[in-house]
Amino acid sequence: MHYRKHIFCCVNEREPDHPRSCCSARGSVPLREFMKKRAKELGLHDIRVNSAGCLERCELGPTMVIYPEGIWYHYESVEDVEEILQSHVIEDKPVSRLLLADGQLFPKTIEFLRLRLKVTAIDSATADTLRIEFQNAEGAELPPFTAGAHIDLVIGDGDMRRSYSLINNPSERHQYVIGVLKDRQSRGGSDWVHDHLRLGDVIQSGYPKNNFQLVEAAASHLLIAGGIGIAPILAMCYRLRTLGANFFVHYCAESEEQAAFVEELHDICENRIAVHYDGGNPEFGINLDKVLASYTDGAQLYVCGPTGLMDDVRLKASHWPADSIHWEQFRRKLPTVWKNSEFDVVLARHKKTVHVRADQSILEALRSADVTTDFSCTEGLCGACRTRVLHGKVEHRDTILSDQEISDSELMMVCISRAAAGEQQLILDI
Repeated sequence: MHYRKHIFCCVNEREPDHPRSCCSARGSVPLREFMKKRAKELGLHDIRVNSAGCLERCELGPTMVIYPEGIWYHYESVEDVEEILQSHVIEDKPVSRLLLADGQLFPKTIEFLRLRLKVTAIDSATADTLRIEFQNAEGAELPPFTAGAHIDLVIGDGDMRRSYSLINNPSERHQYVIGVLKDRQSRGGSDWVHDHLRLGDVIQSGYPKNNFQLVEAAASHLLIAGGIGIAPILAMCYRLRTLGANFFVHYCAESEEQAAFVEELHDICENRIAVHYDGGNPEFGINLDKVLASYTDGAQLYVCGPTGLMDDVRLKASHWPADSIHWEQFRRKLPTVWKNSEFDVVLARHKKTVHVRADQSILEALRSADVTTDFSCTEGLCGACRTRVLHGKVEHRDTILSDQEISDSELMMVCISRAAAGEQQLILDI
């Protein structure tokens, strides 16, 4: 068979004496597998995705070269893979933000403010929730996103980054749509959006990221949302309808007046939705014992909303397989009292050591040392600062990592997690 494109992906095996230092440890293998699966879904039968050695660029993490052009890319997420397939392979438009320079072996200085978004519509979804539409300020199509993804907006005077779930249909490339609740416990983000963002404003944003993925091949999907937690669930409903999937949604709100996007949900879900109004008393709301009573093979459960609802759902679904339950948290629980100690972080790629005082986070220490790494919420909620750990024990304080990921201790959120008690040094993949 004649192949229009040959894609060679770096998937070098782990070295025995460097168990986490190679490209496979940095995510090459699962991303390569996602690329092969996604290419089939897109009907790209005239391309071939190949495995290759380290291609001499292991310090960059996952890399690929596409022939016949001989174009090199560095990629880190399924969204990056999606954009390469959609833009380069289908449309023959190279993805400039992921391109590697000739002979480039090490990462460039990280640039976070990659998108300029123009506000094209602002509407009231409820008395305290805004529906905001953005388009690319440069007029181009926006990068693709997957259901459950969020974007990090840079707001205020540029000193705040806040994550907002994308609520529109993931098939849309002309706009991003978010819902923003004016939070009574706002740390400044939602207040600024409600009080200052106006039609026609241009705001900076990172590319879409996803910590709340749909398991698209599942036999069935049960989705439970409370309040503004409906935001990522809405995009999931669009995608599930497109897939013709078996799904059902439970939406919990205090009253009809406070149920954002409920009409849109009914249009998407038709008869596959139940809305529960509790009048402010959860005892009169959704009956979780009944909803979660039985588990059927292949079912997946997704929940997003207030901490109390998510805790209740996870408790009532404790008889479900652990890997069938997915959640995204917008706010931390009441903070645990942690004891901080000082330690050092060795930055493997920079070949540099940074001291972390007891009164500062790893992220703060890195920024003080002029080392750039991505961040957003600074509370261990969004996953933007997710970093690979090459050596050392970690005290995990985030709400992102699974029990298995915590046990593996190969990842950490540098905005909030630290070296474990008694650990003097961490080696990070930075």
